[in-house]
Amino acid sequence: MHFACDSDCTKPAQWRGVVLPFGAPETASQRGIGLAFDAQNATHVGYRTWLSTSHARCDANCDLNANWVVKELLSADSLNSSIPWANPCTQGTWAFESGFGTGVTPQGTLVSNQDIVSYGSGGVCTESHAFEYQSLLVMAP
Repeated sequence: MHFACDSDCTKPAQWRGVVLPFGAPETASQRGIGLAFDAQNATHVGYRTWLSTSHARCDANCDLNANWVVKELLSADSLNSSIPWANPCTQGTWAFESGFGTGVTPQGTLVSNQDIVSYGSGGVCTESHAFEYQSLLVMAP
């Protein structure tokens, strides 16, 4: 959600707001959100769920849904196809864990750090192999 108020902000009726169009949240409770502003005063929101991370940007009149541009940065599927597991498990998936931070360069590039974890099972996979953690630094214009 994003809210804005121009004057008399102690009065609830003066506030306008939108629900950011990130899509339906997954049932998992893992979420993260970050808010940042660039040198041009554009609003940037980084959003992480269990299976994806997204970036929303608004340059002006951010109390209108139509002024937000949202794009997915990473998904569990894209991680599964590009980062091999270092464990001996025969099946599993990458997911986005608790670590999450968002910032913006003066030029408006989103910078986000994200902790990812692979969950594995099958084959010669033991409990000590089932979890593998990595940190990513993601930059998106």
